[in-house]
Amino acid sequence: MRLLSCCLAASMIFIGGCTSDRDDGGGEEVTAEAPDESAARYQRDFETAFVDGFRSQFIPGCATAVVSRGVDQADAETMCACVADVMIRDYAPMEIAGATDEQFAAAAAECREIPEQSDG
Repeated sequence: MRLLSCCLAASMIFIGGCTSDRDDGGGEEVTAEAPDESAARYQRDFETAFVDGFRSQFIPGCATAVVSRGVDQADAETMCACVADVMIRDYAPMEIAGATDEQFAAAAAECREIPEQSDG
């Protein structure tokens, strides 16, 4: 029951803001951040976490599939990182989550067109 009340309280703060007349000992009113600020921060945090999670899950799985087709491991990881970066650049997190094979293939085609960097 305590968890439920904590979740309800947190959702009320997130949705509508919250002001308390309670004195926290510092003599100042305790006020939660405005809903739009909270929502913007939540969105940024969600997108950052999604990008990190997507890259960390997609690249190894993609590289394993590409290596099984005879591509060198380092080249496969580079290609898959590029595909992940193109998808992140071109699509919102929820679009990536529902992306089609054609969208991933287009990203891979774009990565194949990138000229290789020379070391000298």
